[in-house]
Amino acid sequence: MRIAFLGKGGSGKTTMAAAFATYLHENKKLTLLVDADINAHINSLIGIEDTKLKPISKITSQIIDYVKGSRIDVKDIPFISHVPPSKQSRFITLKYNDEFLNQNVVSNVEGLRLMTIGTYEDSDVGFTCYHSKIDSFVIFLNHLLDKSDEYLVVDSVTGVDNLGNSLIFSYDLNVILVEPNYKSIEVYNNFVEGVRRLDFPVNVCVIGNKVETKHDRDLILNSIKNDKHLIGFVSKSNKLKLVDQGNKMYFKEFIYENSNVFDQVLKTLDSIQRDWDIYLKNIRSSFSYMARNYYNQYYGIDLESKIDNSFSFKDVI
Repeated sequence: MRIAFLGKGGSGKTTMAAAFATYLHENKKLTLLVDADINAHINSLIGIEDTKLKPISKITSQIIDYVKGSRIDVKDIPFISHVPPSKQSRFITLKYNDEFLNQNVVSNVEGLRLMTIGTYEDSDVGFTCYHSKIDSFVIFLNHLLDKSDEYLVVDSVTGVDNLGNSLIFSYDLNVILVEPNYKSIEVYNNFVEGVRRLDFPVNVCVIGNKVETKHDRDLILNSIKNDKHLIGFVSKSNKLKLVDQGNKMYFKEFIYENSNVFDQVLKTLDSIQRDWDIYLKNIRSSFSYMARNYYNQYYGIDLESKIDNSFSFKDVI
């Protein structure tokens, strides 16, 4: 199952993603944490040094070669990030013995695994956009065979940024962190309004974060358009300030203090059943849109003809 933490910058999504992944790992759940935020720093929260990270945005061509498997239908065409899988594709799992993950993830001392997308480097500034970084992750997701008792936890970008790419249908649950201020609430409302216009379901829940007073709680309660989205509150924590000051031991205490909220997030996620057919339909639709509007004319190839319509995820899960 795939869960993304979204929200306005500074809303606490990085902290909550790291905390939820740690919570899962400590409860013996097969877990992979992914830092998909261009402002990458989730590794420090779980005790992994920057020098150990292996950003997958640096190896997009290697990822393509890996997931192509024995495919010959895409041998001579550009493998854009939205290419749907086929029967000849090679797939990735969340298992500990997965070949791809073993090469591209790092773990903290307790065994929690982390995969990073990567951030801007000097050569990127002024030339590279975020979407070029995310391509490698989209390829990964399109070829990931995760099961209902396995968990991919993603620290994502601001909510509405996911509306412009395939990430919007790649997650089973989108958790939006809402602070008790109108800018944060507006990010939630804009996201909900955006997904309302889609022709497929998008699961959303809300955590009210950094709550200090009854007024804070009431502001969030009265501002969330769909009160069924709200699953809990997290109080503003002095322990996180201590964590930011280098006292990492307090991060576990923060998690324990809010275990009831994480219990509810897990319960909500486990209640969702992914429809693999709808997911594959969305991958193909995304690829067709990109091909028709951008790539067919540029490359002089009918890329849509390369879709393997005989493929079904149900045949390989």
